[in-house]
Amino acid sequence: MSIDLSQENMRNAYVNIWIGEVWNKGNVNFVDSIFHPEFEDHRPIPQFAGNLQGHKLMAADWHQAFPDVRFNIESVIVQGNQLAARYVAEGTHTGVILGIEGTGVPVRLTGIDIFGFEDGLVRHWWHEEDFDTFIQPILAADAQRKQTV
Repeated sequence: MSIDLSQENMRNAYVNIWIGEVWNKGNVNFVDSIFHPEFEDHRPIPQFAGNLQGHKLMAADWHQAFPDVRFNIESVIVQGNQLAARYVAEGTHTGVILGIEGTGVPVRLTGIDIFGFEDGLVRHWWHEEDFDTFIQPILAADAQRKQTV
């Protein structure tokens, strides 16, 4: 049975726990407090399963690649049992991503998240990111590093 959450609770789950704890601080186990056991990522990254455990692994992997990452929320809209948000993330590539060792370059990622809540927890996640713009400085720095070796 699905319950209708207050907008405040849904905003708190997104702003303070998901963005604040999981993505900005790297506390991936906070996912357990807001995600439904049958959580589904409707656009999973190929390296990680689109379930609860896969999401935790993805967040941990992101933090080893960009330990100083900071997500800034630009807007949040809540309607019914859904939440939509737009964000900008910035950090420095110092760990490994897609097999590329840290380059030290600053990166910027823009994206949109949509959460679907069920039984008081995040059951569905839809997301779009500007990955091409984000990855270009990393690829360029990696190519330059390989030319100098």
